[in-house]
Amino acid sequence: MKQLKSLLIILALLVAPLKAETLQEWTMEENYSGPYSNSFNKLRYEVPILMRQTMIDLSVRCGLDFQEGWRMPMIVRFVDGSPMGVENVLAYVQMGRYSDGSYAQSLNINLAAYDKEHFNFDKVFAHELVHAMLNDSMGGESNSLPTWFHEGLAVYGAGQGDQMTAAYVARYPTVNASYFINGLEGPHGALDYAEDYLAFKYIHDRHGVTSLQNLIKEVIKRKGDIPGALEYTCFENWDEFKDNARKFSEDEISRLDRQSGSRSNENKAY
Repeated sequence: MKQLKSLLIILALLVAPLKAETLQEWTMEENYSGPYSNSFNKLRYEVPILMRQTMIDLSVRCGLDFQEGWRMPMIVRFVDGSPMGVENVLAYVQMGRYSDGSYAQSLNINLAAYDKEHFNFDKVFAHELVHAMLNDSMGGESNSLPTWFHEGLAVYGAGQGDQMTAAYVARYPTVNASYFINGLEGPHGALDYAEDYLAFKYIHDRHGVTSLQNLIKEVIKRKGDIPGALEYTCFENWDEFKDNARKFSEDEISRLDRQSGSRSNENKAY
């Protein structure tokens, strides 16, 4: 009888539903007393709509499951400036850690920059939201991800990549592909965003959007093990991926360079 009871208890534990992870809504500051009240009053109504739609879009595009809520506290703040070194003064993400080890983050919108120029705000917002979503999926582990992965995914997710890469090539028409393509590893500079993005474009074009989405999920599941996730989802080891992505990126840069040269010649024709 004791054995039967023990067996029933074990079975009950096995079939009992797992406790659902507690997810929470993001929040937004509702009060602002700075000099850019017109921009604030405009964005306080636009941001909630933009946030909901962009989260859904990025969930589909990047494989980040965020339609249900956030694991860590997430707040949208309105500020009058930006600290030195942020990648975009229009909006930026900050993540902090409490004394109990838990994390929280904010997506800060710089009203001073928005007041001057906001035509590309939606894409900048989406770019920063990718960072925030990846942070939320991995917590502190997201700090271990290399810069090329963070930035390449953000540029890809925000739909900035093709225009940005073409703009780089058009701005430096006399240089060869090696000026932009110098390897994913190592120091990261402003022009490296193109190669970061093209690595994700390579995965998308070579293996398909489903493989790209599964790669993101696996990287999160494996707590940042990109080589392992690549082998599992794309059947390429790390060295193969680096070589293939570099060759793809060089070909893309050369193609864009030829297109830029053709347009330049057309503009010169009488």
